[in-house]
Amino acid sequence: MSGKLIFLTFFLVAVVGRAWCQNLLDQRLSLTFTDLPIGQALTEISNQADCRFSYNPDLLPNKNVTASFQETSLEEVLKKTIGKSFDYKVRGSYIIIQPVADRQSHKSNIEFVGEVVDARTGRSLANTSVYDVNNLSSTLSGEDGSYKLSTFFQDGVTAFAISKENYKDTVIRIVNQQIAPVKIELQPLEATEETRDRTLRRFIDSLNIVRFLVNRKAKQHIRNVDMVEQRWLQVSFLPVIGTNGVMGGKIGNNVSLNMFAGYNHSVSGVELGGFFNVDRMDVKGFQAGGFGNIVGGQVDGAQLSGFVNLTPSGGTGTQLSGFVNHAGTRYTGLQGTGFVNVANNINGAQLSGFTNFTLLDMNGVQGTGFVNMAGRVRGIQGAGFLNMATAVNGVQASGLINMAGTVKGLQIGILNIAKRVEKGATIGVVNLVKEGFHSFDVSANDITDLNFSFRSGTKHFYTLLTFGVVPQENTIWSMGIGVGTEVDWTEKIYTDFELSTNTVQPMDTWIENAPSDYRFQVNFGFRLLKWASINAGPVVHFFNYSSDSEALDLSTKFGGRPLFKSSGATSNSKVWVGYTAALRLF
Repeated sequence: MSGKLIFLTFFLVAVVGRAWCQNLLDQRLSLTFTDLPIGQALTEISNQADCRFSYNPDLLPNKNVTASFQETSLEEVLKKTIGKSFDYKVRGSYIIIQPVADRQSHKSNIEFVGEVVDARTGRSLANTSVYDVNNLSSTLSGEDGSYKLSTFFQDGVTAFAISKENYKDTVIRIVNQQIAPVKIELQPLEATEETRDRTLRRFIDSLNIVRFLVNRKAKQHIRNVDMVEQRWLQVSFLPVIGTNGVMGGKIGNNVSLNMFAGYNHSVSGVELGGFFNVDRMDVKGFQAGGFGNIVGGQVDGAQLSGFVNLTPSGGTGTQLSGFVNHAGTRYTGLQGTGFVNVANNINGAQLSGFTNFTLLDMNGVQGTGFVNMAGRVRGIQGAGFLNMATAVNGVQASGLINMAGTVKGLQIGILNIAKRVEKGATIGVVNLVKEGFHSFDVSANDITDLNFSFRSGTKHFYTLLTFGVVPQENTIWSMGIGVGTEVDWTEKIYTDFELSTNTVQPMDTWIENAPSDYRFQVNFGFRLLKWASINAGPVVHFFNYSSDSEALDLSTKFGGRPLFKSSGATSNSKVWVGYTAALRLF
C-alpha cells in the first residue's frame, strides 16, 4: 500500500466530559463469546461499554474467541480477548488499540497537514487542536483553518486526534508517511449543561496567576481536548516549559517536580514546586509549594505551602500554610495557618493565628488568636477575641465575646450573646440571651443601703453584677460579681439562690489588701406585674480582711453579731447572717 493514504478508522463521537478517562477502562462488563471472530467480539464489547474502538485489523490476532466474563473490567476483557501485547489510549469516549511499542521499533518522521472546517457551514475553524495520540505533540489550526504537525511514525503507524471546544472529536489512524493534505469536517455539539468538573476547571483557569503563567496556546489546547493522559513523572521549569509541554493541563502525574511553577491535570503521588503548583483536578498524596498550591479538585493527603493553599473542592488530610488556607465544600482533617483558614464545612480542626471562617458546619475544634466564624459548631470554638456561630453544640470560649444563635453546651467569655440556650449555660460577666433571663434590681442590704444589680443569662444559670453604697453617711461602697439560679414555684412565686464575691471599701481611702465579702443569699420573690416583682431574704456573709488599721476599722461597721470570728497576725474573718430586700424590674 506504499504511497497511499489508508484511513483505517475515521469516526466522530460526542465529548462526554469524563473527569478521569481511565474510568472508561475500569467499567465492569458481563459478556460471553462462543467461537467469535475478534472483530465481532470488539463490536459486542463496544455496544455494551458504550464506547468506540479505533484499530488496525491487520495487526490483531487472526483467531476466534471463546470466553465468558462476569463483572470484569473493560481493560481485562480486552487483554483476554486480543492479548496482552496491545496498549489502549483513551480519548473521550473512544479507545485506540495499538501494539505495544518495541524498543527496537523503527521511527520515521511525518508531516500531517490539512485544514479544519465546520461540517454544517463549511466555515474554517481556527484554534483547533491537532495532536498525535501517542506522543502528544500538538499544534493549533490557523485563522484559515489550516494545520501542519510534524511528528513521527512508530513502525509506520500513528493516529491523530482533532478536537475543538463545542465540537465532536475526530480520530484519524493512518499508515504510511507519504500522506496528502487531509480536510477535517467537525460536527458541532448540541448545547450541554455545565458540569461541576468543567466549572471547577474554568474557575482554576480564570485565576490571575494561572492566566499569567499559562500561555494562550496551552489554554486553547486545554479547552479543546477531552482526554487525560497519565504519566509517572513530569519535570518543568514553568508551565509549558517541561516534559508535559502544552498539554500539561491534560496530563496527570505520579511524581511532579516544578522548578518554579507547574500546571498539570492531577497528581497521584508527590508534587514539589519551588514557587507554585497548579492542578486542575485532584491531588492524592503530598503537595508542597514554596509560595502556594492551587487545586481544582479534592486534595487527599498533605498540602504544604509558604503562603497560600487554595482547594475549592475540599479534601481530606492536612493543609498547612504560612498565611491562608481555603478549602471549599468539605474538608476533613487539619487546617493550620498563620493568618486565616476558610472552608465551607470542616470535620477536624481549624487552627490559625488570626481568624477561621467556616461557612456551614464546623465539627471539631476551631482555634484562633482573634476571630472564629462558623455556621453550626459541634465541638469547640476557642478565640482570643470573638467567636461567632449560628448554632453551638459544645463549647464556645473566648477572651472577650461569644455570639451564637442556639446554644447547647457552654458559652464562656466576658460578653456572651445568644438567641436561646436549650441546654447548658452562658458563663460570663454579661450574658445577653434573647429568650433568656434579664433583670435590674434596686435593693438594700445590711452593709450598703442602696444597691443596683443586673442579672443576665437563663433562669437555671445566670450571672449578677452589683454595686452598693451608703449614701447618707458617704462611708462605704461595694462591688461584686456572682452566679445564681431561679426556681419558679408558681406563676407568681419564685426563689433565687445566689453566690457572689464582693469587694468592700471605705469612701475616703483604698485598702491595699482589699477586704472580701463572700455571700450566699436566698431571695424569696413575688411577681406584682409581668415586668416587676419584689423579693427579700437572708444573706450569709463570710468576710475576710487584713489586720491593717483601715480594714479593722471597716469591719466594725457591719456584722456586729457574728456567728463565727477568727483573728490572726495578718488575716481575720467573721461569719454572720444579714438580709436583702429588692424591687426587681424585668
